[in-house]
Amino acid sequence: MVGATLFSWLGLGFWYGLGYCFLTDWEWDVKRTLGEGNLPHSFTQYLSDNVFGLYLDTGLVDLLTLGLFILAILLTIWVNFIKPLFD
Repeated sequence: MVGATLFSWLGLGFWYGLGYCFLTDWEWDVKRTLGEGNLPHSFTQYLSDNVFGLYLDTGLVDLLTLGLFILAILLTIWVNFIKPLFD
């Protein structure tokens, strides 16, 4: 999942804009079809605003998303590649 997300953000992002997520694009199509409008640029912003009611600054949400994603990458590398070397 981390690899698929990275591919979407960077690989597909090359054509659609850095950070593009095909799942968010698909979700926004469904939400628009169901009549929801005024959708933010990212799903994490949507979660922050509409699910958790936090209404954080967009830049902060993007920074948190990137930071947690980098942490996920590092933990994935540790658990799958480095830790088994010591077991």
